[in-house]
Formats: sequence, C-alpha cells, structure tokens
Amino acid sequence: MITEKEYLVSAVIASFNQQDFIEEAVISLTNQVDEIVVVDDQSEDGTFEKLLELERELDNLVLVRGETHLGVSRAYNQAVDIAKGEYLIMQGGDDVSMPNRVSLQVEELQNPNISMSYSLPI
Repeated sequence: MITEKEYLVSAVIASFNQQDFIEEAVISLTNQVDEIVVVDDQSEDGTFEKLLELERELDNLVLVRGETHLGVSRAYNQAVDIAKGEYLIMQGGDDVSMPNRVSLQVEELQNPNISMSYSLPI
C-alpha cells in the first residue's frame, strides 16, 4: 500500500448490475490504494450483496448504496465526495487494474506539469 508516502490515494467505483465483475474490480485495487469507495447505484442483480461480503473482508473498502438510482455520473460524484485521498483513481465496476497501475499513475502525477493521468485497456 501507499500509506508510507505523504499522501492518500483513493479509488472510486460506481457500480450498477456488475455482479460478475465487481469482486475482481475491487480486489485488483486492494493493495494499491489506501481506500476504495464504491457507490452501488441500486443494483438489482446481487452486486450489492457481493460488495457486502467484500466489505467484511477488506479494511479499506467503503461501501455506500444510493437511496435511489442516480446514474453513473452522480454515483461517481458521490464516491468522489466521500473519498479522502489527495489522489483519486477512477475505475469501472467491470474493470481490472494491473498490479502497478496506481503507482505508475501517482508517480506521473508528481510532475507539476501533469494534472491528470489515465489508463487504456489492454
């Protein structure tokens, strides 16, 4: 984890009906960030139940279930509002991060001329 640095890194995920993917998405970030904030946008397929199981296992998972279906943009906004990190990593609930994704992106962001970093699918 990155906690020995002088900054916190948060991952934010907006999730809706991604039960087949959400566990792998969250696990891929677990050892790379200080916290993972997942806003479940009223999933109807068991996604939230999988997230509840993960929440019991992972110390750095912050789980929120929206009161109403917000849509992906507002769900991400809610996750960003909750996140405590100086750096934010956005990830879809059906995406998987490579083991060095976060360290590479945060390293690039140390350059004062860079204000955003993104990753491409492989």
